[in-house]
Amino acid sequence: MEKLERVLKTGLYLIFAVFSVLVSLCGVAMMAQDSVRMVLYFVVSLALLLGAAVAACLYLKRHPIEKPIFWLAAICVLGILVRVVAVQGIQPAPASDFETYHQVAAALAEGTIVKADYIAKYPHVIGYPAFLSLFYRLFGASVVVGQYVNILLCGGIMVELYFLGKRVADKSVGLLGALLFALLPSMVLYCTLLASEMLFTVLFLGCVLLLLEAIKRKGCAAVLLGLAAGLLLAVTNAVRPLGPLVLIAFFLYAWLFGKNLVRWKAAVSVVLLAAYVLTGMGLTASVARVIGEDIQTSATGYTLYVGTNLESGGTWNEADALKSDAVFAAAGGDEKRWNDQMTDLALERLQGYSMPQLVLLMGKKFSNLWGTNDHVNWYIKSALPAEDAYHGYYEPLRTLTNLGYYAVLLLVVFGLRALRKSRELPFLALLVLGAACMYMLTEVAGRYTYSTTVLLLLFSAAGLLHCGMGIQKQLQKKRAAFRR
Repeated sequence: MEKLERVLKTGLYLIFAVFSVLVSLCGVAMMAQDSVRMVLYFVVSLALLLGAAVAACLYLKRHPIEKPIFWLAAICVLGILVRVVAVQGIQPAPASDFETYHQVAAALAEGTIVKADYIAKYPHVIGYPAFLSLFYRLFGASVVVGQYVNILLCGGIMVELYFLGKRVADKSVGLLGALLFALLPSMVLYCTLLASEMLFTVLFLGCVLLLLEAIKRKGCAAVLLGLAAGLLLAVTNAVRPLGPLVLIAFFLYAWLFGKNLVRWKAAVSVVLLAAYVLTGMGLTASVARVIGEDIQTSATGYTLYVGTNLESGGTWNEADALKSDAVFAAAGGDEKRWNDQMTDLALERLQGYSMPQLVLLMGKKFSNLWGTNDHVNWYIKSALPAEDAYHGYYEPLRTLTNLGYYAVLLLVVFGLRALRKSRELPFLALLVLGAACMYMLTEVAGRYTYSTTVLLLLFSAAGLLHCGMGIQKQLQKKRAAFRR
């Protein structure tokens, strides 16, 4: 059994390494396409990052971390202050999905409902607004309130990243992962948008922490943690419908790589699934009661249809949206018939592609998802008036955003090597790979990789420390040889 586990783990790590290399190569290609100067900026920024890692390793060697909570608090304060500055300087008006979230939250805060038909088709749309409406009731329905709520959520993400990093590796990886999140430009700028990514990531990381704790426990503790994870996962799925992905990743991890006894793995799995399904059914019934309509429990047909559009590279486009509206009208407003017909159309579209076209579609989608991290800059730019000062800083901010992202990506492979002996690593790898595979089928948008990028920050943190220690050792060897 142990031999089989080693083979499976090796295979999983190889797949993850290939994914990491492909993402890095995609980033390098996008940089080269952008400009030669961008490549130069990247080399300089990476050198500075590695230099900082060497300095950090030297400091940690002489001064081991004795008060990690103090350092975590300092990182959280730094991350919050940076985001406050961003929010004060950038005030984009809600647009597209962000406008929908704002309108629904404002209506809920007043005890009414808007866009009921839209919510009936895409029930997860109400998840983030329902949370946001709690703060709108207290402080008023303004965009600034939503932005500061996002900042508080980011504080929670930093804390969770620390504990997850500590669990997977050690305190230094957790602190560095939190610091990377605190300062990575794209993660900072997302706070200015009324996007569901921050809330989803807080809940998502909470589920991961609960599940990792549940699988190593026994007795009532394991069952209660599984129950809590199932309840939280159902709530998470109500914000972004990725609950099945987490379930599949956990079951694979628990049964293929988990060290716990079979009976406790079975107990956790059963309780987790039951709590998730029953809570999900309760939330679905609650949403239906609030909007006064029956809701569609799955909108996979539409997202598959958009995700198979070769011309748009799987991203949202007006032609597919109009087609969906026409199909919905022809179905007489029946959500189930609409979803089934959109699924059939998606399959027909796929069957019409040749193999080279399918490869091209996958390549476009992969590039749209992982090639750059400047989607947030475009979201902000498109929501601001032409005379806003942000437009003058758009290109420098876009460059800065991508530089930080590319540097982080390049370190992921080294992080995989540094964490290869971690028992929790297979679960994180399955989550990242599962998300990457899922988006190869469904609709894609740049912000959909937000939570996955947050997970990759832990790999980058471990990789940065690994490289820093390696460089430090080489410098010490050369210094010793020079003295001889």
